[in-house]
Amino acid sequence: MKRVFFLFFFIVCYNLSAQKAHFQTAGLWHPDLDFTTDAVIIYGPPEDFSKNANSWKQKGYEIQSMMSSSWGHSAFFKSIGFNDLSKNPYAQKDENGNVAKHGEHEFYIVPDLIFTNYLKENISNIIDNGASAIYLEEPEYFNYTGYSKVFKQNWQLKYNTLWLNQYSSADAYYNSALLKSDFYFKHLKALAKHIKIYSNDKVKCYIPTHSILNYSLWQIISPETSFNTIDEVDGYIGQVWTGTARTPIYYNGIYKERTFENAYLEYASLRAMAYSGDKKIFFLTDPIEDDPEHTWDDYRENYHKTFVAQMLFSDVSNYEVLPWPDRIFFKSYLDRNGEKSIISKELSILINAMHDIGSSEYKTSPIGVMLSRTLMYQSNYNRESYEDKRSSNFYGLALPLVKHGINPNIVFLEEFSQSIKDTKVLLVTYENMKPLSKEYHNSILKWIKSGGVLLFFGENKNVFNTINQWWTKDGYTYPAKHLFEVLGVEESEELQTVGRGKFLFVNENPEKYVLNPKGQDSLTSRLKEVFEVIDEPWLTKNYFKETRGAYNVISVMNESETNQPYNLKGNYVDLFNASLPILNEIETKPNEVNFLYDLDHLDSDTDFKIIASSFRVLETTKSKKSYTLKIKGATSAKGIARFYCNEKPKRVLLNGEKVTMESGPNATYLINFTQVKNSNTLEIIIK
Repeated sequence: MKRVFFLFFFIVCYNLSAQKAHFQTAGLWHPDLDFTTDAVIIYGPPEDFSKNANSWKQKGYEIQSMMSSSWGHSAFFKSIGFNDLSKNPYAQKDENGNVAKHGEHEFYIVPDLIFTNYLKENISNIIDNGASAIYLEEPEYFNYTGYSKVFKQNWQLKYNTLWLNQYSSADAYYNSALLKSDFYFKHLKALAKHIKIYSNDKVKCYIPTHSILNYSLWQIISPETSFNTIDEVDGYIGQVWTGTARTPIYYNGIYKERTFENAYLEYASLRAMAYSGDKKIFFLTDPIEDDPEHTWDDYRENYHKTFVAQMLFSDVSNYEVLPWPDRIFFKSYLDRNGEKSIISKELSILINAMHDIGSSEYKTSPIGVMLSRTLMYQSNYNRESYEDKRSSNFYGLALPLVKHGINPNIVFLEEFSQSIKDTKVLLVTYENMKPLSKEYHNSILKWIKSGGVLLFFGENKNVFNTINQWWTKDGYTYPAKHLFEVLGVEESEELQTVGRGKFLFVNENPEKYVLNPKGQDSLTSRLKEVFEVIDEPWLTKNYFKETRGAYNVISVMNESETNQPYNLKGNYVDLFNASLPILNEIETKPNEVNFLYDLDHLDSDTDFKIIASSFRVLETTKSKKSYTLKIKGATSAKGIARFYCNEKPKRVLLNGEKVTMESGPNATYLINFTQVKNSNTLEIIIK
């Protein structure tokens, strides 16, 4: 129906200064990479920053900087005269003296004070050159390293004993992990404080980091939750991508890739870490990983799964839309038929969807799973009869929930009071991690007394119970013994009352729920019984479905309670299809995902709207005769858009030239054109 225009002229401008999305690059501005995000992060040392940053700044971008906090920096080693890696006291080394490398020519560093001061100087130079934010990427120390001269010296300072080979005992392994974490905590705390002091508190400080789950699988130590205690740290980039999420894990006794489920738990842990510390979080996805041997069909499938996993967290709407765009937009990848595939148009559509999508209330489940950064401290020890196969004691509690369509809250032991909110039933084990302080148990007691239900799993027999930490010093044979004493409960598999809450002890290690065929049935049946006792509904399904405004996000699990697909009817634009078709019936099968735009969500008084596009709309002007759009996008992506218009357009012009337009259902129209450089004017003529 045609509408009467009471206002004949208005302009809508997008505020590009409010940062919602960014990407990172190590190079100069290039028209093929001009995604018009709110900011661009220049990766690399200060000598490269000024030239690269200025090229992007001239195109209207907010300029930020990212540097590794743990690897690379060959200029640092030259500055202190240690070019020979075999003799370098600052390189992370394994038991045999081999250096931990990042690629062929870069390696990981022991961050002693001299390296911290070196990075402070770099940061000062970058701030002088106009960076509005500094990203201190990936503070990482490997589990298998810990044999450098500087590390051994700091061991003696921290523990007042001679250095011990970390594999000599569980105690030495745990202490080595504590020192590694301590190194990078002090390192980044000093750098974050320097950023704020040097910039007069004008420059933001963020830490891009993998999840604790991935670090545990990849044999890496990082301070993680302890960064929340640093006021000068403004937030994090949650680095999840096809490379981390495809890491194989156990379920139903089978060890294989489970990309969606793993990505979902990684994002959940990163979100919980940030929010429990009142920090900002950006979610990252990357369609291409460091391993170049996959086909584009493989990359695409796994990218879509990580993309949907991040989109299911509706209260997060800040994104690093991709890192390293050069390897995406300047290359083509073979598909399963051996033919080259250009992927830039599809990615540009999703990048613009990330710009557009808003945040909303995240609907949590009543079930939480405990996590601690000490998960990293025990992982990959595999000695003295101890083995936590691929962090299976954590996944044993969390993965069966995800497989049954339950979104578990990740509750951090170190930040219990902040992250326990909205959790009614908490699943806990100390088999794979240990409490750093006995004070945590008082917080748990307070929560249970107020009505919480805690299920504690574990045989409490592993060798890490004997290490020289607070519980053994206080005379407890394992830390859970102190927890049970504080709660006033017994190790009995009967539901016990604590104040207004409940406690249940389960005398088995949760790894069995994923290592054994159908092991998950033991956990889910026990949870169902508990929910009946506490009069909570036990609701399971084989899918996740989230509505974020007009956007619909769907994932259907295999290895679940049913193999039924999830069916949806309506009028939806398929955003995973670069042709932007409209679908009326969508079937999402097990192990598949979908990302859709619901045309029926359009307001009844909407006259015109860009539904999806490979370009960003910077400004919209409306008159009696037309809609005029200032648009911009990467020239590597062909121009495509599906838009809604309540009056059928007479024609569409790009910079004065006619554009091919197809009429579609639901008063939508599809336009295609070759993207051109610089800003473009798109006119939709209606009169």
